[in-house]
Amino acid sequence: MEHSVSDGKSLMSRDFQIYTEMKPFQFGDWISVTEMYPDKELYDWVLVSMVTVEDETFRLVPEVAEWRGDHWATQDIDDLEHEKFVRVTHWTKLPDNPK
Repeated sequence: MEHSVSDGKSLMSRDFQIYTEMKPFQFGDWISVTEMYPDKELYDWVLVSMVTVEDETFRLVPEVAEWRGDHWATQDIDDLEHEKFVRVTHWTKLPDNPK
């Protein structure tokens, strides 16, 4: 699966596999969206960190969201960045469910 980002970079599942083989990927390991977007086949919903568009020094409380190939969505909002005037900067996988 290939993902395009605004700066023209192309990200593929293979790249994510190489990244995770180099460093074990765990909950709390934040990945910048300038490096990579989540691979939907591996991570459906993830935790995202955001800043406001108006003041990019103001970091908001992280939210659970899904990368849909060209935008972020939450359970209630189809286009997170457009509707909330935020920019997603980083993401991490969700912790495992309790046993």
